[in-house]
Amino acid sequence: MQRLIIAILLFLFSATTLIAQEERDSADARGAGIVQRSFKDTLPKPDTLIYSWKYAENSFIKLYAEFDTTLLSIQLPEAYRSEWTGFVYLGNPGSAVQNTFFSERQDIEVNWQIKNFYPYLKTHKKQKFYNTKTPFTQMQFVSGGEDYEYFTFNHTQNYDKHINLGMSYEIFNSEGYLNYQSTRNRNFSFWTDIDYERYKMYGSINFNAINADENGGIRTDYLLTDSSVSVQDMTTKLSNANNRFSYFIAAIDHQYRLLNFGQDSIYKNGLWISHHFSFDKMQRLYTDEGDEYTDPVTEEVFNFYANTYNGTRSYDTTSFIDYKNRAAIMFQSRGKTKIDMGPFVEHHQIKNTNFYRDTLFTYNNDTTYETISVGGQATIKKSDDFEVDLQALYYPFQDYNYQNYQITANLVKWQKLWNDTLYMHLMLYHMEKTPDYLLGQYFSNHLKWVNNLQDENERKLQFNLRLINSRFNLQFTVDHLDNYIYFDQNMKVAQHDQEIMMFGAKIGKKFTFFEHFNFEMSLMGQYTATDFIDVPEFSAKGNFFYKRQIKFKNTEGIIDLYGGFSGRVHTKYYAPAYSPAIAQFYLQDEKLIGNYPVLNVFVGARVKRFLFSLRFDHVNSGLMRGVSYYSAYNYLLRPRNLRFSVSWNFYN
Repeated sequence: MQRLIIAILLFLFSATTLIAQEERDSADARGAGIVQRSFKDTLPKPDTLIYSWKYAENSFIKLYAEFDTTLLSIQLPEAYRSEWTGFVYLGNPGSAVQNTFFSERQDIEVNWQIKNFYPYLKTHKKQKFYNTKTPFTQMQFVSGGEDYEYFTFNHTQNYDKHINLGMSYEIFNSEGYLNYQSTRNRNFSFWTDIDYERYKMYGSINFNAINADENGGIRTDYLLTDSSVSVQDMTTKLSNANNRFSYFIAAIDHQYRLLNFGQDSIYKNGLWISHHFSFDKMQRLYTDEGDEYTDPVTEEVFNFYANTYNGTRSYDTTSFIDYKNRAAIMFQSRGKTKIDMGPFVEHHQIKNTNFYRDTLFTYNNDTTYETISVGGQATIKKSDDFEVDLQALYYPFQDYNYQNYQITANLVKWQKLWNDTLYMHLMLYHMEKTPDYLLGQYFSNHLKWVNNLQDENERKLQFNLRLINSRFNLQFTVDHLDNYIYFDQNMKVAQHDQEIMMFGAKIGKKFTFFEHFNFEMSLMGQYTATDFIDVPEFSAKGNFFYKRQIKFKNTEGIIDLYGGFSGRVHTKYYAPAYSPAIAQFYLQDEKLIGNYPVLNVFVGARVKRFLFSLRFDHVNSGLMRGVSYYSAYNYLLRPRNLRFSVSWNFYN
């Protein structure tokens, strides 16, 4: 609370010095979304979106991405709250979280052991790249109840018209409302993007550290219905349990033109070499001092895990290391239609480590294997508004991934549509892969398995449509899975040996009416005939707020004020349970969870480039006590809490 008061005083002091400042237009958004560093600055005025981009994997095709500097952007530093329509988590920011949109859940590219902390990670695939002639810096601080703290520093600038670089640092701390629930996360990333006529490159270096205490959830549902028991007094199943992750990833994609054939101003051909290198290293340590707990109602004694092989304590360590090199030769044709095509070879060296101490011996399994794949890639670009990227790879050698394959197609189209810009992205994907080594063989203090898993097969169709000026987006996905792997009710790996179909759709729209009223909504629906994929059929979230600009005639200063409410809800489903020993969500069929709205109210202001927000989260907490108060099974939603945010953007 002391930090909150200090931050409010800082805002009031800063506001008095900022109102009289003269605002300078830092940039202009490129309407068609095509990025050309030497001509356009992608950083617009603070109350618009930055039209930055991401790269398609192993490609130089640019995909539309948003960087939000609007008034609402500073309220939700947690990516899963701002970017996902639905999610399930453990009730405390920084803890494990899972996307309830199945298709997006499948897109997570990191190792399965850390995938439930993906929103907090900085990775090469998630990296956004920018183009700005004016350096951009953003600092943001959020403070809330139970020692919730978030701080981020972002900076990007152009070194010259060919080179952009940037860095980001992030701190995430929260003690949580229940016992043994604290989280402490640290992330740092550096990136660069280079675009010369003969040489192109983008790369990033990312450091991630996650430290999460684990409590196993509350001991009994009775604690929810007993109004005399506060959230802070609810007892949990585990004490002194902890998951600690470190994740490092460095990656670079670059290409160089070796030869140039012909100097005709219309047609120009060349021969390029391209190379991708990445190094991933993930380490996890799980510890606990025991798993025994007592039911506060029946006074029965239970164990959280079915087995404990070392009666003293758990000390389970795993690691995953992946070196990846990919080299390609690309023939390039530069006529009215630009074509890049050629073969590539890809090499992986992967090392899995599984270590734990038993009562009789210490188990240490280091397994290293190498794989080689061959394939081809073709990129077709017609004018500046249509691009196609096709990639295919196959593992022909008798290594760990023998006879695996992957086929990917990305089609991107920009189209001027009356006074709007239409963006369309179609992605087709088909792959067969051998499951990760530790999914087949794993040993720890509480869980052990040896599985003979079949290769997974996945086919995906995904279509994205956006109307940029109309602030409308639509997404449709179809996932077709064979030999789907999941974690069953016993917290162990299971595999479904029949075909699965999953259909999903998302729609989002932002409205402004009567000049000052704004409404933003995101709806999600999905359907599958199976009962072991834990997703709700329908989810929704939205914001409704009033915004008004006040001008000061004497100083010619301007202040933007806003206030409103937001909410999210999903239909009932068997939301997953969570196992701290493996940091995984798993199936449960005891409790239906859902049909419970989470409501929030907020107010805020912007003075020039300084943003302030006061947010009251989950204002309806405690009004509907019962099982619907859960997020994951036995894990409560974060109760009513106050959050204060400040953000300062610099364009110089």
